[in-house]
Amino acid sequence: MTGRNAVVGMLALAVGAVLTACAPAPSPQFDLDDVATERYDRLESRVEVLLESHAAYLRSRWPDMQLPQHEVEAWLEPGQWGQVYPRCIYELTSVTDGARALDLATYSCESRFPPPSLAVNDPGPVEVAWITEYVRVGLPSCLRRSGVHAPPAPDGPFAILSGGSTPGWDPYAAAGGDIAERARLSALCPHPSSLLASIPPLPRGASGAEAP
Repeated sequence: MTGRNAVVGMLALAVGAVLTACAPAPSPQFDLDDVATERYDRLESRVEVLLESHAAYLRSRWPDMQLPQHEVEAWLEPGQWGQVYPRCIYELTSVTDGARALDLATYSCESRFPPPSLAVNDPGPVEVAWITEYVRVGLPSCLRRSGVHAPPAPDGPFAILSGGSTPGWDPYAAAGGDIAERARLSALCPHPSSLLASIPPLPRGASGAEAP
């Protein structure tokens, strides 16, 4: 009986090991869509801060001024914004001149067409969590499936985010000077900076809208 129990126990362990090996890898906590959402939410927060500050200034200068409800009409790329924003102010001040009209037009046009300079990509908590998981799990696992072992990643994820480069860390070091192999690996298992650079700086759709 004891021997039979031992055999059953060994079989149970073996089955457990097989099931563990066949089990799917745990899903990452965040993906690039989550990173993009966080970036755009932070961008909208910067717009709110800008407009609140501007509104406070206008109320202090013109206490009876009625400010319009602000709603983003379009997220414009820098080239578009440089044309649309001045035209917006011109159209709103073409009938009524003076400092008051200019102040109100500036606020209105800022709310309709926020400055694209607000779209700075400083990493938020979701982005830091994504890149940490990707460089420690996602990218090494991908490379291993291609028969390549990546060197250990830097201790801090910000080393990877800084300037889109990764000083002192080359996940494709095993390719050496083989340009074709390096290109193959980077295409199969992209560098985190390449994936982050693929996120449009402004929300999709509205940023490419035709300039009014």
